[in-house]
Amino acid sequence: MNKKTQIFLILCLLLGALLLEVAEARREHDEGKKKHKSKKVTPKKRRRNREKLAKKVSKGRTNKFNIDKFIDQSNHGPIMAYIYDKHDHRTFPEDVKEMMKIIQRRLEVFYEDIRFTKIDAHKNRDWVEEHGLKKFPSIALFSNGKVSHLENLDSEDNVVAWVKSQLKVSIAPIRDTEYLNEIEELTEYAVIFGGQETDPEFMNYRSAAERLHALDFYITEDSSAFHQEFDQEPGVKACLYRRLNSHCYPIKQISDVGVLAELHDIKYGQIHNLTHAFKDSLQLGDPVLVLLVDKKAKDEKTMKALEEFKKAHASLNQPIYFAISYISKIRSRRLSYFSITKEDLPHVFLMENHISKQIRYRLDGAISVSQIHAFYDNWKHKLLSPYYRSEEPPKDDKNLVRKVVGSRFHEFVRDKEAAVLILLYAQKNATKPCRFCTAFEQAAGLVQDRHRDKKIVFGKMNTELNELADIDVSDVPGVLYFPANRKEESQHVGTPLDSTRVSEIEEYLHEQLEDPNILEFAHSEL
Repeated sequence: MNKKTQIFLILCLLLGALLLEVAEARREHDEGKKKHKSKKVTPKKRRRNREKLAKKVSKGRTNKFNIDKFIDQSNHGPIMAYIYDKHDHRTFPEDVKEMMKIIQRRLEVFYEDIRFTKIDAHKNRDWVEEHGLKKFPSIALFSNGKVSHLENLDSEDNVVAWVKSQLKVSIAPIRDTEYLNEIEELTEYAVIFGGQETDPEFMNYRSAAERLHALDFYITEDSSAFHQEFDQEPGVKACLYRRLNSHCYPIKQISDVGVLAELHDIKYGQIHNLTHAFKDSLQLGDPVLVLLVDKKAKDEKTMKALEEFKKAHASLNQPIYFAISYISKIRSRRLSYFSITKEDLPHVFLMENHISKQIRYRLDGAISVSQIHAFYDNWKHKLLSPYYRSEEPPKDDKNLVRKVVGSRFHEFVRDKEAAVLILLYAQKNATKPCRFCTAFEQAAGLVQDRHRDKKIVFGKMNTELNELADIDVSDVPGVLYFPANRKEESQHVGTPLDSTRVSEIEEYLHEQLEDPNILEFAHSEL
């Protein structure tokens, strides 16, 4: 081998090593990009995941947790379990997650040994069916070798009150101002006793705590600190603290009756201005009577409505808030929220606050003291029908994708022999173009051509302007699919729509129409 050949081989080896280093660097770079790149779930992949999950469920492959272990550990301290279905995102919405965090912090103040966990109802169906649990989310409480359940999670106060009713009542000590700040964070109302447990009045105080589980009870153990921290006059033994204004109202009679009387006067003894601050301070489930009036109007009708509303508040001694909302703009968001115009003012509504939504009831007719009293009595005895937002129905809509409004929704899906596909979108300004609507309309035309042998109805509904009583339309943008030849009018599947590409929407709608098992899977697992 001559010298030139040796040099050539050495150069080849060096070049090969350099190419290997470049290839390795590129591979590491690509792997780094893949880690940061979000995975896109295509309609085909979503369908394959559904099929895999359906097969797994049909074969009964579930991971049951050790119930005996929970019961045994509960002898050393209570365990609260949140029961949900991980395949149905509606059983663990964001607002419920926040509510559970607050509940956990509140209970840890009173029960230092309490622990928290989660139970997937989907993986533990045998245990769920054994205990007759049908509504999710729900709560299971393990204590002293026993288990109890709560399915009504309408408010954090109700959950905390239920846990307190199942466990021994605890009164938490307040040592310094840091605890005062914690009260402000955790609860709307709290009862505070200024003294020690040897005080003769403390027995009445403990008795009230054992009966009023919805309130948190604290003790300062130092009367001088109590009067100083909570600005109380000498002789006052207890006060009712309110988070909204950081004020503690003196309780004249230390008993469950005295506490409730003070609480009723604080909560309902005034007419509030319906602002965001007031709405944020409301507890879930608290009813509110709202009078909507034109802020600038001084006519006889408006002034009389205000006068009658104030008289009704003074005479209706019931646990319900009174609030007035002054409307100043023609296109106010409150008008669209209540689905009325400025010409409809003044108007009275009753609102219920729940976890996922507010339920509204509308007072029809003249605003008077007797009408408001009757309106409240009918609501109390569940004789009223909820009021839902709805646009005016279109007069002559011959488009392929027709406009759907809340008041005519069930008429639109009444034909059980036809497959119905409805786009759900949220748009506050109806005059602006809707990207999802345009893409959906184009895809609907292509799907119609591919399935000429099928009867298909297409629609679109703006959830900002329309509501439904029996179907959740909060997951937007999305599609409601009512399959052809369905047994019931309400049989449907709700799935999110994550693309504005016409080709992907077309394939997505095509899969909905072609998959015969999607309805059965959705009803058994969602």
